[in-house]
Amino acid sequence: MKTQNATKEAQQSKAPQPLLSIKRFAELVSISEREAYRKVRDREIEYVQVGTKRIGIPQAAYERFIESRTRPALQ
Repeated sequence: MKTQNATKEAQQSKAPQPLLSIKRFAELVSISEREAYRKVRDREIEYVQVGTKRIGIPQAAYERFIESRTRPALQ
């Protein structure tokens, strides 16, 4: 049983992640689309090239982007 569960977990972790469009990513982080494209160009955010002209931002990359800019509250 343990082997089957470990195999299932490994397969699930390799499952494709949902991709955010540049427009949606920009909306979620409150920046312009131009700034979002700049972040992709400067490799500040991971992206997936979809075809020759489309770019997608993996959900995990969006989450890491938010985490990297989250600051603890002062007490």
